[in-house]
Amino acid sequence: MFNFNYKTQRLIILFSFLTIPLILLATFTFYPALRLIQLSFTDWDGFSLDYKWVGLANYKEIFSNEEIFGVFSHNLYYFVGGIIQNIIALYFAIILNSKVKGRNLFRVFLFLPYILNSVATAFMFQFIFNSDHGTLNTLLDLVGLGAYKQSWLGNTSLVNISLASISLWKFMGFNMVIYLGGSSIDSRGFV
Repeated sequence: MFNFNYKTQRLIILFSFLTIPLILLATFTFYPALRLIQLSFTDWDGFSLDYKWVGLANYKEIFSNEEIFGVFSHNLYYFVGGIIQNIIALYFAIILNSKVKGRNLFRVFLFLPYILNSVATAFMFQFIFNSDHGTLNTLLDLVGLGAYKQSWLGNTSLVNISLASISLWKFMGFNMVIYLGGSSIDSRGFV
């Protein structure tokens, strides 16, 4: 039938294996992103087939309206929490990469929150942050800091800090494992 040399066969196989992922990437990542950028310059309501080109008016509104632009300030808590999370993960990865007694057990305990179901995590932290009989408020009472008891998820100035702390707790173990994986390869390429 076809008699290709090794180099041509290799290129055909590489092209064949790359075609489907590249088509999927273009279909589900690049096209939607470009379409969103295009739609950001229109007044489209999200439902109708009609939209009018408005240029930079949407961007002017976002950066001039304090209510809209203020939403971005909420992300600051999660950004800072992500930095702290990576610092803690790197710290534990360095410690647990050395010859510490029981290090595998500590690795498991630190990774467990990541594999815990998100619904279970939310249910658990509901009890921790409960304003009436929550674990955190009870602990503050026990150590003599009862004056600091409050509604952790009901206070608008603390809710983002509380939620960022949950994210820090849940995803720190995953980052630690990534750092451990990067540092555990010896000179022969084995872990």
